[in-house]
Amino acid sequence: MLASIRRASSGLAAASQRRWVTPLVLLLNFSGQSEEALTHYRDLFGTQFVGPIVRFEDVTMPGAPAISPDDARKIMHMEVEIAAGHILMATDALESMGHHVRVGNNTTIMVECDDTAEVDRLYAGLAAGVEGW
Repeated sequence: MLASIRRASSGLAAASQRRWVTPLVLLLNFSGQSEEALTHYRDLFGTQFVGPIVRFEDVTMPGAPAISPDDARKIMHMEVEIAAGHILMATDALESMGHHVRVGNNTTIMVECDDTAEVDRLYAGLAAGVEGW
């Protein structure tokens, strides 16, 4: 019995020492609340924003339709670290550009890969047997 407990605890110790090579990033889509939401997460986790806050007015998009001053102030991209290097990203989906936030398109999970071989391996594994999901 004691040997079983030792083996189990050594397995847990080894598992706790594993480092996931592939960080996960969550991208959240909002209808104008990105800055408020990520400010809340920043304060909650006691972290900082990662990189600049990019608003639609900060980016020139040749050929894109004009947007209202209200939409121009919305968030195109911002990031905050939450814990253990994990990142939350956010964007405001603009209804004026045909984007409508709803359950099913409001969250995206992104896996950062080191190379295309890792992308190919993960894609094949995720695509295998997904019929009916």
